[in-house]
Amino acid sequence: MTIQNQKTMTQDEHIQQLKEAHDKLQEGLPSHQMAIRDGIVVDVGEGAYDSYPRFGFQHFCWRNPICVQELDLFIKYAKGKKCLLDCGAFHGIFSLVFNEINKDGVAYAFEPFSEAYQTLVKYSGDRLGTFHVG
Repeated sequence: MTIQNQKTMTQDEHIQQLKEAHDKLQEGLPSHQMAIRDGIVVDVGEGAYDSYPRFGFQHFCWRNPICVQELDLFIKYAKGKKCLLDCGAFHGIFSLVFNEINKDGVAYAFEPFSEAYQTLVKYSGDRLGTFHVG
């Protein structure tokens, strides 16, 4: 999609287009996985389509076009890096994506909010250092 096409689309149409593309990426994946972008798949636990943290991650996939752009830029500039310090990680989507695009990299996620930290730890994997600060 070109920038010009985005400007002529309504926000709802743009979100619908993003959702359709996202849904297509999910085809054939086990229920505990979620494709964030083509070739970037993370574990989000078992559950319904809108389960927690899946719902939060969807903001960076289709629910919020500004968040989609933010993650696209992150992916562009994080490729090939070795280390990420994710301060205020919440559920850790940036850390998880970083580890997926940089197989030799390591991410360190810091989160002060206890409930978010518990979710972060649950899905962090072995290449993500998590720290509860606060």
